[in-house]
Amino acid sequence: MPEQVEFEYELPSGDILEVVCDITPGTPAKTWGLPEDCYPSEAGYVEIVRCMVQDQKLGPDFDPEGLFIRAKSSDGKFSYVDLLSNIEDAAWTEWDNQQS
Repeated sequence: MPEQVEFEYELPSGDILEVVCDITPGTPAKTWGLPEDCYPSEAGYVEIVRCMVQDQKLGPDFDPEGLFIRAKSSDGKFSYVDLLSNIEDAAWTEWDNQQS
């Protein structure tokens, strides 16, 4: 059963996205017992339910799929980062924080 997580994600431009995600945790493998009772592990996944720019709540949802942002790393160099992957990572982090 997915768990819903709500959080804010700040873009390098300073704009804030309000994100709602469904998180389905993974299941660990069962490798003991009879062979017919064993199964491999399954990775969890994140599904973005809603993503919108904070100041434009009445506007359409923001779709981060296929978009890259220019981010500055700790060594001062710029690189392009997949926005969808970053938001999914932030969703896992928020979910972990809510679990503890």
